[in-house]
Amino acid sequence: MFGIGFLDEINWSDGYKIQLERSPHIIGDDSRRFQLLAISDNRGQRAELTWSNSAVTNSTIWVVSKIEIDTDYDGVDFTPQISVDYAYAENTLTPANPKISSVTRTDISNSTTDIIAEYSYVTDAANLDALYPPALATIRDGRVDNSGNAFDYATFTYQSNGPFIGKVTSTEHFGGAISHAFDAASSTVTNPLGRDTVYTTTLVEGLERVSSVQGVATSSCLGTALNYDYTPGAGEPEGFVYERTERNASKTTYTRNSKGRVLTKTEDADGVAPRVTTYTWHADYKLPLTRTTSQMSETFSYSPEGLLTQYSQSDVLLGSPNNGDVRTWDYWYSTLASGMKVLTLLDGPGLPSNGIVDEITYTYDVDGSLLTTTDANGLVTTITAMNSMGQPTEITNPDSTKWVFGYDILGRVTSSGLDTVSASQATNTYTYDVVGQLLSITNTRGNTWTFTYDEARRLTDTTSPDGEVATYTHDAMGNITRTEYSNGISAATFWEDTQFDELGRLLKTIGANGQTWNFSHDVEDNLSAITDPTSLQTTQSFDALNRLTDVVDRAGFTTSTEHNDADQTTKFTDPRLIDTDTVYNGFGEVVSEVSADRGTISYSYNNRGQTTSMTDARGIITNYDYDNSGRLITKIYPSGTLADIVFEYDGDMSSQTNLNLWKRGKLSNINDGIIDTRLAYRYRSTSVKVDTLHHYAGGGKYRVDRAYDYEGNLIWFEYPVSKHRVFYYYDTDDRVNRIKLKIGSSKTYPLSNITYLPNGPVNAMTYGDGFTQALTYDSSYRLTGITDSNGTTTLRDVDMGYTSRDNLSSVTDQLDALRNENFTYSTRELLASANGAYGALGFTYDAVGNRTSRSSTVAAVTTTDTYSYLATDNRLASISGGTARTFTHDAAGNVTYDNRSGQGYGYTYDAANRMESFSINGVVQAEYKYNYLGQQAIRTLTQTGQVIHSIYGPDGNRIAEFDFDPVSKVSTLIREYVWFEGKPIAVIEGGVVYFVRSDHIGKPVFATDATGTKVWEATYLPFGGVHTSSGANINLRFPGQWFQSESGLHQNWMRDYDPTTGRYIQADPLGLVDGASVYGYARQNPGRYVDPRGEQSSGPTSKIGSTTNGPSCGDPCEPLRERVRIAKAVRPKGCTLNDSVYSLYYKTKQWGELCQARKERDAKCPANFPLPGGQTAAGETNRRIRDCGKWVECNSLLRRNSLGILGTFRLLSRKY
Repeated sequence: MFGIGFLDEINWSDGYKIQLERSPHIIGDDSRRFQLLAISDNRGQRAELTWSNSAVTNSTIWVVSKIEIDTDYDGVDFTPQISVDYAYAENTLTPANPKISSVTRTDISNSTTDIIAEYSYVTDAANLDALYPPALATIRDGRVDNSGNAFDYATFTYQSNGPFIGKVTSTEHFGGAISHAFDAASSTVTNPLGRDTVYTTTLVEGLERVSSVQGVATSSCLGTALNYDYTPGAGEPEGFVYERTERNASKTTYTRNSKGRVLTKTEDADGVAPRVTTYTWHADYKLPLTRTTSQMSETFSYSPEGLLTQYSQSDVLLGSPNNGDVRTWDYWYSTLASGMKVLTLLDGPGLPSNGIVDEITYTYDVDGSLLTTTDANGLVTTITAMNSMGQPTEITNPDSTKWVFGYDILGRVTSSGLDTVSASQATNTYTYDVVGQLLSITNTRGNTWTFTYDEARRLTDTTSPDGEVATYTHDAMGNITRTEYSNGISAATFWEDTQFDELGRLLKTIGANGQTWNFSHDVEDNLSAITDPTSLQTTQSFDALNRLTDVVDRAGFTTSTEHNDADQTTKFTDPRLIDTDTVYNGFGEVVSEVSADRGTISYSYNNRGQTTSMTDARGIITNYDYDNSGRLITKIYPSGTLADIVFEYDGDMSSQTNLNLWKRGKLSNINDGIIDTRLAYRYRSTSVKVDTLHHYAGGGKYRVDRAYDYEGNLIWFEYPVSKHRVFYYYDTDDRVNRIKLKIGSSKTYPLSNITYLPNGPVNAMTYGDGFTQALTYDSSYRLTGITDSNGTTTLRDVDMGYTSRDNLSSVTDQLDALRNENFTYSTRELLASANGAYGALGFTYDAVGNRTSRSSTVAAVTTTDTYSYLATDNRLASISGGTARTFTHDAAGNVTYDNRSGQGYGYTYDAANRMESFSINGVVQAEYKYNYLGQQAIRTLTQTGQVIHSIYGPDGNRIAEFDFDPVSKVSTLIREYVWFEGKPIAVIEGGVVYFVRSDHIGKPVFATDATGTKVWEATYLPFGGVHTSSGANINLRFPGQWFQSESGLHQNWMRDYDPTTGRYIQADPLGLVDGASVYGYARQNPGRYVDPRGEQSSGPTSKIGSTTNGPSCGDPCEPLRERVRIAKAVRPKGCTLNDSVYSLYYKTKQWGELCQARKERDAKCPANFPLPGGQTAAGETNRRIRDCGKWVECNSLLRRNSLGILGTFRLLSRKY
């Protein structure tokens, strides 16, 4: 030790060490004794401090005037890269206590200096210091306003207490933003929106402790009370909370050991079923040894230094089929010459006895910086270059491609790019302001998005490369209260207002057309009521643990849920009192679902938590195998049913050719017994090419090639056999603005001159027949009109009207009034009536949303069909009235027989629960086979012997159909399809291109030839059945649906839809994702929602503002949304100073992926604007900024192991 009470060394459990060097004590001179002179660590980093006794004119006190930091100190030569300088002001009251007046930071490599903080202090009327110690009055953060003037970012006021500093009375950011006020006793805090919170304290062991927190009621917020009791039990220590009474009056109690660490936590202690969690603790470290709930017990083992060496989970749930099972992760470390211990091996819970070795290994350089990661399949990721701060500047992926990064002096990412063997670097660049706010992102195409902030550091504008502006207005708390989109010159084309209550919770959303939704919350901040624009209300109730228990919808029907101790839903009771029960094991995995509609489905799992078998309601067992890294390699069906599906990855690991290297870490082959699909990847100078070769069983080879630029934009793909190509061109905002079709040596443009509303949907495009489609929208981006015209010739001119709840209310055809349609809706927004050329239709529904009647009035004659269901399930049992039908279902809820007044439609299903055949009166009419994605690949019409092969494109759309001759093995092209934003825009048949127009939800309505002459036209019933049709048939229907002439059904990817009933004939394979109705189509609101995959409804597949953000087949935005969903699913917690280098590296990588995924999605696919429960555009922008901020934060926190001392002082310099 240098002296008693002086810190001279800090040691972490992993061996990281910081040493502090101090000046010696010189006898007779106490002014400089034990001054901190330098800080160094065992990773080659050093900071040196410069002291001065002349920094202040009225004092000779020694102060730190400079800190210089060398991030790659060699132990001999100190060559700093960064300098932090401190300036001081006189303290006229107590000269021996000078005041820091400013802090500057200098990048020594280029002599660039930034002011990072300027401070002013409370003075009297004579501008003399009036308080001791000095009271900070304002902070300036180095930014200047538009006039170049510095401004006060933060302001503080204090109570008057004579010459001594009093308590703080207020803090605020520029302009009064984020202000907090404190009363004289500092017991009442007023938040930025005026909500008062009163804190009461009690004296515990000589210290003031908060005993209650009272939220004062306001016009929008209920009064709340949160209380703490510090009374210990026998043998327990003083000074800790032992009982907490929540705002909903439930109690949480604690027992503690002699050190005050929690031994038991009992939630809802006075309730019927308290939830108890128990802990045990390490004797020397504040680290848990065990954590046990009624579901699972976790154990932790540590090295003598406190490093985690083993973590295990045990299923302790009574009745669980996995009770007693244990899953264990082992962590192994090595000690470097510096004394640092680094994680070198992570052994997952997979069992070698099951053939699984799921070990991940790591290597490091001498300073403890990560060099390589080798996954369980031997795929190596290498950090091939680092900067002086230890940050990776080049990372080589297993497929030989390289991520290249650049950083500024603070360790913030300034560039990121991809280098490949045959491609130049594709680079993204990032700029920041002096306080670290992201100012711009330039993508690999050279297009730049910029971000503007106000003086209070709130995002106010984002500007796209095309000049489109999203503008945000905030309330005093920083919540976004208005969002506007404009082209940066003219008035806003979209706006939406949002109001928040005094706690910052969503209170109201107001669309540009007055669509107002109101929200209320309970005392625990749970959303308790939603009031729609027609004043109809949905209420929600929660239990003591804040879990949703009941929802009473706008029609007064109740849905109830029950939960287990892990907060998982165990019982779902629909409004008809039909239950769906879900059973879990102690690890939280579903082991069975018992549904009246889908039957009983059970699952088993391996030690890694992966599904190893699924037994469906029919008793058919499907098994799953995985490789060492957890990738699915085989899906195994019962013998004699379907062929197994085999997945292969990585290519030939023994080959080092580019074609094999580029397969590393990627899917390379899928054989599902129907199709053998082989994939190849080729990196080019400006694009990545993906080749897909499909070998159909029994004959038929189809190759689909496609290419993407380095922004992930599809730039072209090539059709099989014909070699026709479609090219996509993009504007500076990365939106498609032109589509070219090349057939042999000829070319045509199915779409050109595509333009968009600011941050919104397409508003004009020219088809290949010369006609321009103009789309008009209101200021909520609801589509209000479509016109297709060329000069004086108009093919279509329709207007759309909407209700205050955004449901389609009318379609007015300006060319033919007989085609006008009008719609009304029930209280729950189910289609109630439709009037059009088809007559007057009426629909009624039960409490679940099952259709109970359909009436049709034509020429004053009304016929009514009544739909009947058993009381025990939601399966359609019969239809009576004008149409008589009875239905039979199998155990899985599939319709197996549809008796249509004596004509029997029969359906059989394969082992994957997909329709295998269709018959009429026992005579098979068609047989069906599906690829590994569930898409109908082979359709055999048994009565004619015709075999149709379907080929799908990169977005899941059917792009080609072939007539396959099983005898000659020859495939003859039937037709090809061109798509844009999930809608068909062209059909190629016999080498001739026809141009397709769709309605507002993507349903095709007519097609033209090259001259603009209509060659096909159709009108529809509300639920998708064709009402009239002329010209050659097109089998496209609702998005994702394909008309099957043999059955009249619409094949809808994962299910089959019956437009005559408005229902699927199979239950939803995803279960209750769309609510209680597992058979109904698109929430029984087909003018507003679509279901392209047959799994979950969503808004229209274009960029039109809609009310959900669900997946949609064929939607070009869907891959981008899926990338965000995947990145969110693996999103880590935020980074902390205590994270290891391994943890920081991977957290940075994962946050970076989420940031990039959000950026690309938001740039190309502006957020939809949903009803309550969805995401708003403003919210999505905030999430992007937040996640990108997490990325930057984690990157900077790599300093703990990569930046070390630099990071420490960077944190100090950014304190305010």
